[in-house]
Amino acid sequence: MNDNYKNEFAESANKHMYIGMVNESTLKKEGGPLIVKNSEGIYLTSYENENFIDGISGMYFRNVGHGRKEIAKAIYEQISTVSMNVYAGITPKSVELATKLSDITPSDLEKTFFCQGGSEANESSLKLAQAFHVRNGEKGRFKVISRNGSYHGSTYGTMWLGGHPGFPRTDYQPPPANLIHVRQPDYYRRDYPKQSSEEFTNECIKEIEDKILFHGPETISCFIGEPVSQPLGGVVPPENYWAMVRELCDKYGIILIFDEVITGFGRIGEWFGSNLFDVKPDIMSFAKGITSGYFPLGGSISTKKISSAFDGDPSNAWSHMYTYSAHPGGAAAALKNLEIIEEENLIQNAKDRGNQLFERLSEIKNKRRIVGDNRGIGLLQGLELVKDKKTKEHFDPSLRINQILTHKLKNRGIWIRVPAFILPVAPPLTSTASQIDHICNAIDESIEELEKELA
Repeated sequence: MNDNYKNEFAESANKHMYIGMVNESTLKKEGGPLIVKNSEGIYLTSYENENFIDGISGMYFRNVGHGRKEIAKAIYEQISTVSMNVYAGITPKSVELATKLSDITPSDLEKTFFCQGGSEANESSLKLAQAFHVRNGEKGRFKVISRNGSYHGSTYGTMWLGGHPGFPRTDYQPPPANLIHVRQPDYYRRDYPKQSSEEFTNECIKEIEDKILFHGPETISCFIGEPVSQPLGGVVPPENYWAMVRELCDKYGIILIFDEVITGFGRIGEWFGSNLFDVKPDIMSFAKGITSGYFPLGGSISTKKISSAFDGDPSNAWSHMYTYSAHPGGAAAALKNLEIIEEENLIQNAKDRGNQLFERLSEIKNKRRIVGDNRGIGLLQGLELVKDKKTKEHFDPSLRINQILTHKLKNRGIWIRVPAFILPVAPPLTSTASQIDHICNAIDESIEELEKELA
């Protein structure tokens, strides 16, 4: 692609496409959008023959890396035989995948509803929880507890569940009336410096129970949360937090939903976040890493306790579906992707490289004055940028610190779009020790350069 054609291609994209979370003017200033010519492993090559490390795995989904021809082949072979199921029908690959998920997820989860992505997965999980209560004669249970600073999707319902610092919701009013928000268990943002982790956890749990009692337990359908929250850079809650949330849900008959769209399939050095905390949800949402982004696929897997409520009389059936649910091409991609994760021991690699990444990011935090905190686990980590380490005040958004850092990282061959005040780091699970060092060196140099400019 010569320069003229590249410019024409970019101009056409800006004119005819809505490109997620950015506008035409911003992309033109950046000389974009980035047009990817080739991708292999953890690398992207643009049509200008610039090479970048994909520091955020596409969007937290390219777990097995780019260029996996064996996954493309599996998709091709499946859709060449059967390209899609029919209404009330199934294909063998989808059944095989559902069985595989029952084997690798926590033991009580066994029945899956398939959809196309993470937003739909969380919508489905919320509907499944509410419908479960209806089947049990509790129609009044329709309220949802979620946490500030979480992200559960971009549909009208899911976007209001949390609050991504880089995705404002001011265009979409009014918010759903059935949502109850509680604090994120982010120990860095505790109320006072000497508050212990135990005191902080008890405070978080007390807030949840107070909200349950205020609204009435008989009105609460479910509690939804990511085991480790991505929008704030990989918030790992205190050790007993999820066990205590599980106890509250059991106490008041509330369904616990784990959103494992990002944390699932090895990214945090475990198959799932539920394994990390040894807590079993009633429903688990998944997407992204199940196919490593090679095919749109997501879903919700539930326990027998949940699924049995929809059995028996035909009127009990769960009234929910999508046109492309249980797509056999997606199932084929997922099965091959999971095979790669297992055969190449990528979960252990994510744990090992995650330990290395955490150590390097901790070093950066300790020597850089605008880094307030580093957090995360496995290959889901990040830095929180602050104007003042003592007050933890963020920079004025008008300074566009995030855009400046994005540009500096790009100049150093790292593709990470920095949203708001969090610099996320989530490369593919195939990353090597030298590649992690390369990423961290670029981050350190970029922040050092920015600090000099701010001074």
